[in-house]
Amino acid sequence: MGAATNKINHDLRNMLSTARLLSDRLARSDDERTRSLAPTILNTIDRAARLASDAIEYVRDRPTPRLANIDLADLVDEVGVVLQEQGEDSTPNIVRQWDNAVGADQQVRADRDLLYRVFVNLGRNAFEAGATTVSVRGRTSGGHLVIEIADDGPGVPQEVADQIFRPFTRGGRAGGAGMGLAIARDLVLAHGGDIALAETSAKGSTFQFTLPT
Repeated sequence: MGAATNKINHDLRNMLSTARLLSDRLARSDDERTRSLAPTILNTIDRAARLASDAIEYVRDRPTPRLANIDLADLVDEVGVVLQEQGEDSTPNIVRQWDNAVGADQQVRADRDLLYRVFVNLGRNAFEAGATTVSVRGRTSGGHLVIEIADDGPGVPQEVADQIFRPFTRGGRAGGAGMGLAIARDLVLAHGGDIALAETSAKGSTFQFTLPT
């Protein structure tokens, strides 16, 4: 598996290098919206390149976080831009509402790229399951930062709720690979935190994860 991963990484990194060169040109576009999205595109490509480099760690175990002080609200805003843009392509008739209720001064010591992937996976899962609004909140409790991601989707089917973080568990959603929540769990555990499905019903679901402060 390690040899196969390295072979894939070799070609994938070459593809990403080309994508980055082309994306640099978007930053010089005459279209204002294109210019405003260019930094997000470049950041996404850089994260993908890092993921390709770090993939061998997944063969051994979980990735090792590169910790730094992060402005949590700023990170959540960045995730919202990406998820809302994805929604315009996949469900153009439905407006995705990403509600960032994280305090403006909320700091966390974490790996920004890995934490970004946690939020993207949780948010994308919620929207693709049928939610139109996803809210993110944060609070401190007992030496941990507690982050809640609540949606107004149809809820998690009872028969899969107990195994929702296992790989290839799709939660009743058509078209998914069943890996998003498993990846989110691995990345939270790599930070020394934990994640759980706090509640779910026909009115929506709330996922909750913790990070040490």
